[in-house]
Amino acid sequence: MLKIIEIVLKAKADEEIQKAEKSLASIMNDVLMQYVDDKYREYLSMQMIKPYTQYIIKDIEAEDIYYWRIATLSQEATENIAYRLMDKLTKENCEFITADKIIFQIEKKSYIHSATYKQLVTKYFTRRLKSSYIEFNFLTPTLLFGEEDKMICQPHDIIMNLVAIWNLFAIDEKLYEQDLIENLAQEIQLDDYEVILRPQLINGKKRPTFQGKCRFSLKNNIMANKIILMLAEFSQYTSIGVNTHLGMGAIQIKLN
Repeated sequence: MLKIIEIVLKAKADEEIQKAEKSLASIMNDVLMQYVDDKYREYLSMQMIKPYTQYIIKDIEAEDIYYWRIATLSQEATENIAYRLMDKLTKENCEFITADKIIFQIEKKSYIHSATYKQLVTKYFTRRLKSSYIEFNFLTPTLLFGEEDKMICQPHDIIMNLVAIWNLFAIDEKLYEQDLIENLAQEIQLDDYEVILRPQLINGKKRPTFQGKCRFSLKNNIMANKIILMLAEFSQYTSIGVNTHLGMGAIQIKLN
């Protein structure tokens, strides 16, 4: 079960956000964990790859409006995080105060995307697909597993990250073909990119994360394209790379 919740927040005092010692995404993860019961929170703390992602971005036009999006990647996470959060935030326009004294008013909350792994497989393997390009918009700073400080992500890195997470949480729809990652990486190429490099302190070390848009073209392997496009849609749920539960690696895609 895959779900994305979007909660529209209005900041009562934006200067408190600027003064906070932690990133806003880390602060919001602390808020989220307040709505999770102790036993499941302890389970999450022991997982290197979390079964959820969350990030928060500011509205481009309205300076005091923020979009907080939480995605769950398994049935268990959906029940223990998404459903519990939506049940507890029962009142529209209610307020909450973070540990850093940031006051948010909840303007709106909704499920904006929902699917199962089987539905994604069916969508991409039973239909004729016309897309030949994918644009990944990395909304927040991103560092992929396996990048080893490379400045721009390559197709192999994206596919490796997404296949690993897919196989971790999908139950009956595993992607276990021999040399799958290498074969898929040969069928997609980076055509253009417009990114900003943002050094981030990760586990006590400054790493060169990136943020922005990367455009990839697909070749003519129909089966490979189906898998790649399916993983691209999946990336909007899972985000990509390190610390996705702390707001990193958030993605929106555009197909054409």
